[in-house]
Amino acid sequence: DDEIGDVEVVRKCVGGDCRAGARVRSSVLSTVTAYLDPNGASVATMCRLFALHAGPHDVPAEFWLLSAPDSFAAQSERNAEGFGIAALSTRDGLLLVRNPVKAGDDAMYRQVSQRVRASQLLAHLRYASTGAVSLPNTHPFVIDNRIFAHNGVVGDLPELERRIGPSMAMVGGDTDS
Repeated sequence: DDEIGDVEVVRKCVGGDCRAGARVRSSVLSTVTAYLDPNGASVATMCRLFALHAGPHDVPAEFWLLSAPDSFAAQSERNAEGFGIAALSTRDGLLLVRNPVKAGDDAMYRQVSQRVRASQLLAHLRYASTGAVSLPNTHPFVIDNRIFAHNGVVGDLPELERRIGPSMAMVGGDTDS
């Protein structure tokens, strides 16, 4: 695992072949706090999630991440405060890419979206309702070989932290995740 500047790329091996992840530095931050639908009405904003499970086969996700009419790149116009892609490949293991910038404008996002093939994939676009726009707050998170992301706001954080107890030491960032 490595963290360089504002971008994190992690590749972990599952089984055989493993390759080092590329590292890119980016310092551009972009923020969108609200948006309107085509009729001008205010639309509630929260993070966006995309999950893919292709069974035992690695498949491309480029269509949903880049090409579809409402692709994740298009949705990042509204959810511009970071993106993350966690992809589990049958051949290469886990690839995690996170960056606290707008996905649609990011070269790393485009490159990964065009090339990734995975049997399981979880992508996240952040709307920062809680916590700073920063790499530690950018989903998905990997803790103890588990991948986690959510949308919406997690309530009653003091009670949740109490129930988690000493395991809170594994949690980073200052978001509600």
